Amino acid sequence: MPTDFKEVEVDGFAYQIGQLNAFDQLHVFKRLLPMLAGLNVEGDGDLAAKAAKGFEAMAANLQKLSDQDCDYIVNTCLTAVRRKVGNTWAPVMTRDKQLMYQDIKLTVMLNLTGQVIQENLSDFFNTAGATSGAPKAAPAQN
Repeated sequence: MPTDFKEVEVDGFAYQIGQLNAFDQLHVFKRLLPMLAGLNVEGDGDLAAKAAKGFEAMAANLQKLSDQDCDYIVNTCLTAVRRKVGNTWAPVMTRDKQLMYQDIKLTVMLNLTGQVIQENLSDFFNTAGATSGAPKAAPAQN
């Protein structure tokens, strides 16, 4: 596992956000695509109105995500997270996909999941891609 971790503080605890392997990134991305559809809010108007419309679209699409896909995204993302315990870092998930810490509530779990998605999948989108909802094309390799 890579040793390059992003450190964040969430709800008073220090966490390390690590990297998912390429196949896990692919499978998380594939499950997120339907939820991201419709987030393209173009046109004139204030940023708050656009954000509200984007949030409504995301919430409607999130509702369509199956429990199985939702669990897959969250469980897979949380395998890349460690929590500082004393002077060491410990995984937040067991191998059988159980949370190690009972004080991790929904908001913390979703925040950490979002941090992993941002750290691992942000390079799929560039500024134009984020506007149009299209993934960024990988550079050609010779």
